[in-house]
Order: sequence, then C-alpha cells, then structure tokens
Amino acid sequence: MNEELISKTYEEVAALKDLFLRRLMDDKVKTAAISQLKEENEALQKRLDEKNLSAFIKELLLVCDRIDGQEEVDSLSASVEEELLELLARREIYQMEPSTVFDPRYHNAVGTEPATETYPDKSIVRIVRNGYLLRDQVFRPADVIVAVKMATEEI
Repeated sequence: MNEELISKTYEEVAALKDLFLRRLMDDKVKTAAISQLKEENEALQKRLDEKNLSAFIKELLLVCDRIDGQEEVDSLSASVEEELLELLARREIYQMEPSTVFDPRYHNAVGTEPATETYPDKSIVRIVRNGYLLRDQVFRPADVIVAVKMATEEI
C-alpha cells in the first residue's frame, strides 16, 4: 500500500508540475503579448502626438506667414515672429535659408515669370511663403515664383 500511495503521490506531483509549467508558459505568452501591445500602443500614441503637433505647428506658421506678408512690419510683429521662430527652433523646426535656384525637393513653384539676365532659367524670382525644415527633412516647402525660359516661336 505504501508503494501505491507513493506512486499516486508521484503522479499527482507530475500532473501538478505539468499544470504549473503550462500555466507558466501561458503567463510568458500573455506577458509577451501584453508587452507587444504596450509597445504598439506607445508607437501609435507617438504617431498621433506627432500628427497633432504637426497640425498645430502648421497653424503657427500661418501667423508667421501673415507677419511676413505685411507691407511694413512693426517692432511688435517682428518680436512676435522672432519668438515664434525661437519656439519652433526648440522643437528642431527651422526656417529654410533663402535659395536662388529652384529645387523641387525644397520648393513648390506657385508661379512663373520669364527668365531674364537677372533671373536666369530655373532661378527663384521671389519667395511667396517661407519653407521650414524639421531637423533635416522638409516640413513645409517654400512657395516660390520661378523664372522659366520661354519657348521662341519660329516663323
């Protein structure tokens, strides 16, 4: 009877060990799934935050555009624009340096004028709206008027 009790106890311990190992494995799978869900949620939240921030920054840039579009910029307006640009710079958003040559990676052509000696073909005649960079990527391209060589008519 003693052997029978030992055998039965051994079987129960083996069954409990098997149950424990399966539950442990289930816990590891659940923990991994929860961890993956948490990472995906954080990534999704980060993209959503960036999207919302991007929309807000584009609206702030409209204020800078209005100031730039004024005929005469008073000292208050200039100060406000300077402060806005400083706030943007803290978030690594910078106004593009003016360029003389049209580059479609950085510029959006919103109009053309005939090329002249002063403004040869594919040169920028005027910046209509400043462009901005986010770190080293184009955040908003500059809207520009581009000089283009006119086709000559043959008779």
